[in-house]
Amino acid sequence: MNTAPAESILAQWFRRIWNEGDASAIDELCTPDVVSHGLNGDLCGPRVWREQFYEPMRSAFSKVFVTILSEIQQGEFIMARLEATMVLRSTGQEVTMPGFSHTRVVNGRFAEAWDVWDFLGVLEKMELLPPASFGMAVTGHLAAHQALAK
Repeated sequence: MNTAPAESILAQWFRRIWNEGDASAIDELCTPDVVSHGLNGDLCGPRVWREQFYEPMRSAFSKVFVTILSEIQQGEFIMARLEATMVLRSTGQEVTMPGFSHTRVVNGRFAEAWDVWDFLGVLEKMELLPPASFGMAVTGHLAAHQALAK
């Protein structure tokens, strides 16, 4: 008898949409009025999220693979600590990025999501920003910050 727990909707999301590249699962796993709070501000609806976040990410990275490091469900909320491994399409460079997702599920579908990813760290790994750029910026030691302060 198989007693393995069923795959959570969050695990399905990352497996199907990101790891397998199945964009059709977006509409299946989200409510029509889903709201995603993230780097691009609040994106409302599956179509908007797909066009303004998913498709640009898929264009920039030839591979995106998300691993769930830990996951907790409490009532209608699922929280997870994540790690994404991505390959930059333009250079072939592989980068990893830690992240966190807090989602609200209604009737077995995502209704709202708050995602936090270390894109600053990715930009530093891609050498588009200097290492420890946030610390340099807040202490006034980042060259771009110094120019703005004048």
